[in-house]
Amino acid sequence: MGRSTVKLNVKFNQFKHSRWASLAPLGLTIVATLTPETVRGMCLIIAWGVSVWIIYDTEFAKGPADASPKITKSKRIMRTVSASGVLFVVAVAVFAGANGIERRIFAKVTIPAGQDKPIAAQAPKQPPSGPTENSNVSDSIATEVRRAKTPVEFSFQSSGEKKQRISSSVFPTFIEVEPAPTGVQDADLPKDVAVNGGTITVLRFGQGYMLFDTHGVPIGMPIRGRILGYTEQPRRSVPPAVSATKPTNPPAPAPALPLPMSQECAPGANCAMSTGQQGGITAGTINLLPPEPKITWSLNSHNVQNGVTVTSILLSVDHSMEAPAFMATCDLPCKTVNVELMTGGLSTNLLSWSDNPNLAGFELLQPRPLGAGVYVLWSIESLDANLFRVLDVQKAKAGELTLRQPL
Repeated sequence: MGRSTVKLNVKFNQFKHSRWASLAPLGLTIVATLTPETVRGMCLIIAWGVSVWIIYDTEFAKGPADASPKITKSKRIMRTVSASGVLFVVAVAVFAGANGIERRIFAKVTIPAGQDKPIAAQAPKQPPSGPTENSNVSDSIATEVRRAKTPVEFSFQSSGEKKQRISSSVFPTFIEVEPAPTGVQDADLPKDVAVNGGTITVLRFGQGYMLFDTHGVPIGMPIRGRILGYTEQPRRSVPPAVSATKPTNPPAPAPALPLPMSQECAPGANCAMSTGQQGGITAGTINLLPPEPKITWSLNSHNVQNGVTVTSILLSVDHSMEAPAFMATCDLPCKTVNVELMTGGLSTNLLSWSDNPNLAGFELLQPRPLGAGVYVLWSIESLDANLFRVLDVQKAKAGELTLRQPL
């Protein structure tokens, strides 16, 4: 037993070196456990290289100073390589262990309560009565939504554009972009994120899409990530069917009586005559106009962003509208900030009325006509921090469009 202890001490003493030299690999290893995956790997590689250099200068590699004959250089290198293999295994184990711990910790992270306010605000169909009610509802729903939803994977190739739109089946509020991974929530936007090949910018989250700036990375570079916080797209409401009750015994029409031939005409003029005519048009021009479309709208969301209240509504018409232009009446001064078409791209003029700040509107330039049942997401913002309500939505008259102020 005594001999084994002495032999172990002799082997251990062969690795003696300056204590200051050991601070470099030890410090790099500690930093590696606290940094993202890419930086962690670089720190461990540097720590491994410094450790190999230290071992090369120890008694284990070059032998005792009084050894005879002296250790050859090739033997010294072989001893260093064998020790460096053990250190490499240790570095890999530290790298894998730190990654595993990081993933488990990140999986337990919940979205901050303030971030979940847009999610909770879409649940009620009526606007909240005050700020206190809105915050209480959002805080109670935030944890439930975060735990119930599963991540939605996304992957696309960079187009090199400053505004690259990526469609999704949900309304994102919190995403994670690889390879770091880097978390991005709605309150952080816009935010730069490092990816393979450069840096992209997450510009905006919207109903069914995400907007990125990818001009900083090569075209065709794959970009991957996960949507961790989101809400489902609103269900399209179907207008209630109109029913009518048919009378069981309709009254029989009265028998038609022959009418005498009549004519009122100036002497020498050409006249049209009819005998016993009931209804119809004998002569003239017929102008038939389509009926006014019926506008159906409902509250989609109601929340506070950057100190102002933003209300989003969904609207549609029951039949095709050749010149779609709409006007909303608010109980406080308001303005239109965004218009989105659920079926794709569009071009609009945002309208305002100088004589009435409580009106906001927009004119749809493209596509035209607006088809029946096509849903439009219309975002209206208050001009101050006071909560407001949308009281009515109606078609903007053609004469009023001359007052528009494109925003």
